Amino acid sequence: VLMVALVMLMLSVTSQQVDALRSVYENRVLPLKQIKLMADAYSINILDTCHKVRNGVVSWQDGVQSVKQARAVAEREWKAYTSHPLTAEEQPLVDEIKPLRQAAAKVVDEILTVLAEEDEPVLVSIISRRLYQRFDPVTERLNALVNVQLAVAKADYEQGVARYQRRRWVAGEGLD
Repeated sequence: VLMVALVMLMLSVTSQQVDALRSVYENRVLPLKQIKLMADAYSINILDTCHKVRNGVVSWQDGVQSVKQARAVAEREWKAYTSHPLTAEEQPLVDEIKPLRQAAAKVVDEILTVLAEEDEPVLVSIISRRLYQRFDPVTERLNALVNVQLAVAKADYEQGVARYQRRRWVAGEGLD
């Protein structure tokens, strides 16, 4: 009977550990991936594409496709990120990012028009006068979300360690 009780307890504790790991993965790791993909879409894909088109490394048509793909990734990942329950720390940042994303989206629309028209002087003007001014605030706030995710993951880890230490103490007291 004691052996059965110990096995049941062990299975219960293991199930709780799996649930905690699942929570960390679903609520911290996946959102970090989503944030990274969004930040990359803005700061790497779109910015880099504009520079490569301007420098003749990428064709205008390929630039249009690359920017469209990056915009789609940013939109998809934003929807995925904001569809999960947000913490009290995340919500204000998400609220700050919404209008910043809208401003960046207007510039992306301009870029797509300019790329389709193959208008190099206007592309150069957008790069130097609006692109960074609209994208940097978005990526800065996305970086702040990364920091929130890391802080919450650390707190979850510390709570897990505390639970383990309490259980170890209880188990040690029970064996004395």
